[in-house]
Amino acid sequence: MDEDLKQFRVDVGYCRSCLGMQGGREQLMYRFPNGYGASLISAPRLG
Repeated sequence: MDEDLKQFRVDVGYCRSCLGMQGGREQLMYRFPNGYGASLISAPRLG
């Protein structure tokens, strides 16, 4: 992961609504000093 973004990460977990899907999905959440944020959800993990 880009070191610049790492400082803004506030939570690492799993998308609650996606847990039942094959492989689950990883969710990364960010909050920035300007009051905005972002939530990134990965594609399902394939086994």
